[in-house]
Amino acid sequence: MLVGLALAVLVGPPLLDLLLNGWKRVFSYFSADTFYYLTVARNLALQGTPTFDQERATNGFHPLWQLLTGLLYKLTSIFHLPDSVFLLLVFFTSLALLSLALVVLASCFRIALGRVPTAFPILPAGLYALATWPIEPQYGSLWNYANGMESSLAIAAFAWVLWCLVQRETSERLATNLQLSVALSILMLSRLDHGVLALGVFLLYFLREIPIDRTRLLRFLALTGPFTAVMVLNFAFNWLTADSIFPISGSLKSSFPHPAVNYRLFMNLFQNPGQAWSGSVLWRLAQLFLPALIAAISLLWLLPQRLQRRHDDLTVPLIVCAGFVLALAAYNVLFVFLWHQGHWYFPVSVLLTTILALYLWEKHRPIRKRIPQYVLAGASVAIAITFFMAGYYDAEYNTRYKRMFEARAEIAAYFGSEEPKMIEYDDGIVAFTTGFPAMSGLGFALDAEAMPWKERGFLLWLAYDRGFDHIVSMNYFGSGGLSEESDAEEIRQKLSETFFLTPREVAPFDFEVAYVTSSRELAIIKMELRDCPPEMVLRGCSADRVEVESAK
Repeated sequence: MLVGLALAVLVGPPLLDLLLNGWKRVFSYFSADTFYYLTVARNLALQGTPTFDQERATNGFHPLWQLLTGLLYKLTSIFHLPDSVFLLLVFFTSLALLSLALVVLASCFRIALGRVPTAFPILPAGLYALATWPIEPQYGSLWNYANGMESSLAIAAFAWVLWCLVQRETSERLATNLQLSVALSILMLSRLDHGVLALGVFLLYFLREIPIDRTRLLRFLALTGPFTAVMVLNFAFNWLTADSIFPISGSLKSSFPHPAVNYRLFMNLFQNPGQAWSGSVLWRLAQLFLPALIAAISLLWLLPQRLQRRHDDLTVPLIVCAGFVLALAAYNVLFVFLWHQGHWYFPVSVLLTTILALYLWEKHRPIRKRIPQYVLAGASVAIAITFFMAGYYDAEYNTRYKRMFEARAEIAAYFGSEEPKMIEYDDGIVAFTTGFPAMSGLGFALDAEAMPWKERGFLLWLAYDRGFDHIVSMNYFGSGGLSEESDAEEIRQKLSETFFLTPREVAPFDFEVAYVTSSRELAIIKMELRDCPPEMVLRGCSADRVEVESAK
């Protein structure tokens, strides 16, 4: 019954939301970066190549979710279904994966403790979301992870890993290790940085197999072999598509092995608290440090339990998982700039705060016995539903994506058969809704050739040379207050004030507003090269071409 209540709490509210308010409500659940995936998914399904700009391959994604969304789009294209059906399929797939995760997690508790925690129905909201409600209620619940991104797949894969770890505590069969290795591989392909969990698992079971004999060696190879093979294949794919074993997006966001500049931001928080602290800073700090704090506290309780042999089949798996939360937080503090860290970076860490809390609650019998089970279960359901309605649910949240999708017909009618080729300084929403060829201006879905141009601040010139001679951004610029009457200097000034373009990069170009949507939220800007950039020779300047190497 408890599992059924949890599933009803997870699935019921969003389905009722869509039923009452229409299918376009899915845009309020999707994250901004979802549209990177959806754009590549369409191109993968129609062209057979993982490309964002419809011309050159990219690997700026977590592979398994990208493949799954590509298959979903292929399904809709086979039956000639509209993009609205594709968006719903992506959303329902996310909900289905989260539902599967709930069932598997309940099984983990049942195997280890002999029961499902009475407060299990609170899991769709979760301890983290309830604790951070005043900061940012949209981030942290399981509903938030029905976001059209890899989060739901990573959570489902993690639930399988945890189930395998529980099984491993009771069985040392070869097949158990093989299944755990496959589950860890799925988790890594779902979200690549979550492959760090495998390192903790391998270390634990390597130490357990000492002294090594033939049987134990085979068992350890069964655990590490499939995961290693999958990891090598993923590295090979990345090398072939981007000349790097890491995805392009990861290379842009991570400074590994060199520490990032987060220490400057952290120092500024204390030196200039009135200016530095904001809601956008707080929720990023919360997702880094709150799960890590809960994990550290849990370890202080779990480790003595294990050493004193007062443990159950969940103790060791949760110790490993808590260590993973700390390791992931440390990695992101050290090597990933804070502003790059979206709420989809920590789905497992956030989920584990609730799992650890439920586990510790269940193990503390004196407190648990004082509250009738039906009261605790009912209160859990009531708290979760209240959070959805009063905290998470917002009818106006992300409605700009819906308006962008609604504007696709008027944009298509204006340009007709002469589709503009754009450089989109955005997260894919314009490329997906219009279907126009678009380069990834922010760089996260670029091709390997464009990377050095991006890193040196010459990407706009490369885009123009490739024929991508329109600029667009919805989330980070919009129309910028521009109109069809805006002159080149006004547009140049507006673009120079953004975080993604510099005065040097826009200086050689003339600009004009080609089109502004009827909502006045989006301007499509055409650019024309006026002066030859001093660093290189491009189209319109000379018949000669300077090689891409000159941009490095």
